[in-house]
Amino acid sequence: MNDIVENYHRTYYEKVHGAGSTGAANNALHRHLEGAHSGNDHFPRVLELGAGTCQHFPYVEHGFDVFLATDLLRPDDLKGWPEVEAGTIPTEPGKYFATVDAHTLPYEDGAFDRLVATCLLLHLSDPYAALAEWRRVVRPGGALDILLPCDPGLAVRTFRRVFTQRRAARLGCDHFALVNVLEHRNHAHGMLELAKHIFADDELKLSWRPFPLVASWNLNTHVVLRVRRR
Repeated sequence: MNDIVENYHRTYYEKVHGAGSTGAANNALHRHLEGAHSGNDHFPRVLELGAGTCQHFPYVEHGFDVFLATDLLRPDDLKGWPEVEAGTIPTEPGKYFATVDAHTLPYEDGAFDRLVATCLLLHLSDPYAALAEWRRVVRPGGALDILLPCDPGLAVRTFRRVFTQRRAARLGCDHFALVNVLEHRNHAHGMLELAKHIFADDELKLSWRPFPLVASWNLNTHVVLRVRRR
């Protein structure tokens, strides 16, 4: 990870994105991602990619047997999440963590009933290969829920300029724009085209926010890709 990006995540990320208007917006993202699944649903084995500090997990309402959160690195302060070896799916019910690269998943075909990814696609060096891997490890009939910020769309740039960048500046971060350039390497429009290709044989629905009836990455801040694997 670039030193500038690493310093931002270590020093500013939670303060910038975890409170105020930006915190409220992040909460809305997580709720939207889980919006298609209720407490009546049950997915025996769930895989989350790019889980970070597992901040998405509290929004999960459906039932599960095993929830396996993964990322490239395990956060130092992650408590209550036993770590398992990459490639291993625990047999005992519970929530677990494994260190895994989202590009090459060390799991068998169809190993999971649901896959979750929050704001990850924009960061990957090979999103095409990653999406193919994500599809591979979900069983036929299983679900993939992928949150994609609509960067560099007009709505995202406007929100960032009015809220997030100003908050970062007040906290002493003078390189917020550079961090976004370094981190968000993939264009939302391109990621949607990749997804349409990878999931061409599946049921793919796009759920837009804040304007559900406007199918535009330029006018919305984010979109959730909801896939039912066939």
